[in-house]
Formats: sequence, C-alpha cells, structure tokens
Amino acid sequence: MKKLLLILLCLPLFSLGQSSPNLLRSTISNSGSSTQTNNKYIVQQSVGQISPIGLKETNAHSVRQGFIQPAQLKRMLVASNAADLLVSVYPNPTTDKIILAFNELVTGKVNLSIYDQMGKLVMEENKEGQAELSYSLANLAAGNYFVKVNTANKEYVTQISKQQ
Repeated sequence: MKKLLLILLCLPLFSLGQSSPNLLRSTISNSGSSTQTNNKYIVQQSVGQISPIGLKETNAHSVRQGFIQPAQLKRMLVASNAADLLVSVYPNPTTDKIILAFNELVTGKVNLSIYDQMGKLVMEENKEGQAELSYSLANLAAGNYFVKVNTANKEYVTQISKQQ
C-alpha cells in the first residue's frame, strides 16, 4: 500500500518534469583543461554534470569540478591577471586568420592561446613581440573561440568567431 501511495504521489511530478518548456536535453560528455598563471594552477574538469558541483581554491591552486560554461571560463581567464594588455584582434568574424595590433610597446614573447567553447585548448603559438602579429586559423573548424594573449606581465582575453 505504501509503495502504491508513493507511486501515485510521484507520478504527477514526473509527468510535469517531462513536459516542462525549460527542460534542456543534452548528451553526456567530458572535457577539461589546466592553465598555469603567475605561480597558480587552474584545473577544470567536466564529466557529464549539469551544474558546477565543486570549487577548491588555495594560494597555489584552483580546482573546479562540474560543467564549465564559456562565460565562466572567460571570467576565470580574465581574473587570473590584473594588468590588461592593450591590443586589437581583427577581423572578427574571420575566415582564415586573425591579426593582433598592439596599442602599446610589446617586447619579448607573445603567447597566443585559443580555446573552444568547452574550454579545451585548441591552438597555442609563441612569437616575438611586434606592432602587429598575424596568426593562421586554417586548422580550426568554424565556430566561436576564446582568444587569450599573454606577454611577460599582461594579458588580454576576447571572443572571436571563425566562419567557413
């Protein structure tokens, strides 16, 4: 009798959840990345969770478990370095390459990192600093990406769109 009563009580809730317009259907996937910034490691991992379920931070490490949203990734990357690099990234959208035009003197190495929407590093390249640097995106599929530009003590993060 108790089982029947429990089933009758839960049945309306189950059917309500199935017809909800806010219900998002997706596949189970996994992704992750790790980044080192100024003596601090950022480790991210997502394996089929539908929301962030854990964050542990110390002075040297930051570990996040759960679904990694692109906007959250951008905030994490921007927050990792206080000094903003003055640079323009164009054309956006692009079909085959991007150009970095620096609005300040850049000396030393310039590191370009490109991440997909899940936070996976898909391209990384180091070049010697100049007023303008050009990078080929021919090996990337069409889609939206995060671009992170690092110098010795400054960084810049933006989003670009690559089209066919």
